[in-house]
Amino acid sequence: MDGSTRARALRKLCCDQGWEELCARDRKLSAAPTTLLSAASTGATNRRLLSPEENLSLSTNIGTLLRLLRPHFLHPSAHKVLEYLIRRYQVQQYNVNEMMTCALPYHDTNVFIMVLQLLHL
Repeated sequence: MDGSTRARALRKLCCDQGWEELCARDRKLSAAPTTLLSAASTGATNRRLLSPEENLSLSTNIGTLLRLLRPHFLHPSAHKVLEYLIRRYQVQQYNVNEMMTCALPYHDTNVFIMVLQLLHL
């Protein structure tokens, strides 16, 4: 399996299945902007090569998505979406504050500990 096939398979599992499951649980999510999870977003983004303006715009969109995921943080479908955001957009490095805001209400869970271990603090 080559890199592009793996990226498509990851996006299908994380975005198509995970996001659709979350939208079925919470109708508010279906109105959310999902450009971060679209089929056009299969390749890795090297955020070091993006301009400051591009990184700011991407971070804003990621922050919005993470705020929407917060109430569903413990659901396995949310974990799929987070996995995609980590692999595709390196949110554990570039969106530490947003990831902490998403995970902090669940500070007494094992999932929080796993997220904390991933973050570049």
